[in-house]
Amino acid sequence: MTVQRCSRCVTPATWPGLTFDDQGVCDLCRAFERRWSKWLASKELQDKSLKELDKIIKKAIGSATGKFHLMIPISGGKDSLYVLYWVKKHYDVSVLSYTYDNGLMDAEALRNIEIAKDKLGITHIMETLPFQHELVRHFMEKTGNFCGACVIPYLIGAHRCAREHQIPLLIFGLSKRDDANGPDGMNPFFFFNVVNDGFGKSRFEEHWGPNPIRDYILDAASGKHQVINLPDYMLWDEEQIQAELERELGVSLGHEHFDCKGHEVAYWLTAQRYGFSTLPIKLSQKIRSGKMTRAEALEILEREETHLPDSAEEFARIVGSTPQQVAASASRSMKPYFAGVGNFLAVQHRKWFLRGWTGFPFGRKNR
Repeated sequence: MTVQRCSRCVTPATWPGLTFDDQGVCDLCRAFERRWSKWLASKELQDKSLKELDKIIKKAIGSATGKFHLMIPISGGKDSLYVLYWVKKHYDVSVLSYTYDNGLMDAEALRNIEIAKDKLGITHIMETLPFQHELVRHFMEKTGNFCGACVIPYLIGAHRCAREHQIPLLIFGLSKRDDANGPDGMNPFFFFNVVNDGFGKSRFEEHWGPNPIRDYILDAASGKHQVINLPDYMLWDEEQIQAELERELGVSLGHEHFDCKGHEVAYWLTAQRYGFSTLPIKLSQKIRSGKMTRAEALEILEREETHLPDSAEEFARIVGSTPQQVAASASRSMKPYFAGVGNFLAVQHRKWFLRGWTGFPFGRKNR
C-alpha cells in the first residue's frame, strides 16, 4: 500500500491534524524551518547560543547554595552521558547525576552509568518507585502507551531530587531540534488521570509529597530551578558523540534507545495507534536538520518490521504480563485521560511548539 508522505520529510499523512502546502511540504517541516533554519546555517548564531549556555552554567555555579551546582539526569545512553562528559570537560563544577530506573533498564546501560560515574568523579543517585513494574503494566493496559509510566516519574523524580539538594540548574540531553516528538505528548495532568483510574494517586505521596505538580510549577515560576537541554545550544552529531564517549570513557553504546528493554514494543504500539511508528518521526527530524536525505530515510523505512517484536516476550515477563496482553493493549486509547484544564493548556502548548507558532506566550523563536 502506498503511503502519502510529506514531499520534504517522510512524515505520513496519517499524522493527526497534519496539513500540507501547495508544494506538498507538511506544516511540521515549515515549523522546523522557521525555528531552526537560520540557526543551522549561521556559525554566528551557534556561537551566540554557546555564549548563552556559558552564562547559564556560570550563573548556576555562582548561585548554588547547596553542595552541587547542577544536576544531570542520565540513562546510560549516549545523549545523557555526553551531557555529563561535556559539562565536566569544560567546567570546574560539582555535578549530581540522577537516574530514574523505569524497571526496564538494560544491563549495559547500568554498566555505562557506573563507568561514567567513576571516571568523571560524579556523585550519582538512582531512584525508582517500589511499584514501577505494576505502574508500567497499568499504563499499558489503560492507554496502550506505557512510556508515561517512565517519562513523568523521571521528570518529577529529578525535580524532587534537585529540590532536596538545592540545585539551581538541571541539564538534560533531550533536543527540540533532533528528538522525535510524536502526535501525543504526556504531562503530569495526563499521568495522574491515568493513575486515578484504578491505581491510586495516594501511593505516590510517600515518595513525591502531596502536590508534586504544584511544587514543580512554583519552583519553575520562581526561578528556583532552571531546566535546559544541552543539544539545543550546539550542533549535535550522534555518530561523533558515540565515538568520543567510547574512546574517552570506555562505555559501550548500542543502537538508539538500547538502554530500555521496552523500546521496540513501544515503537510497535505507536505504529498500531497511528499507522506509523516512531521511526519515520525520528528520520524526518534528521532530514530537516540536514543529517540524512529523504531517499535514505525511505530506504530505511522499507526495511522496518511491522510485527510484534520478539522482545515483547521479555518485556511482558518483566512487567507481569503476557505477549497476548501486550498486543491487546494496542486497541486502548490515550484520549480519555487528556481531560481537565491542566491537560488542555499542556496540549495547546504542545500544538504551538510542534507547529512553531510564535504568537503564543510560551512559544520559542529562532535564536
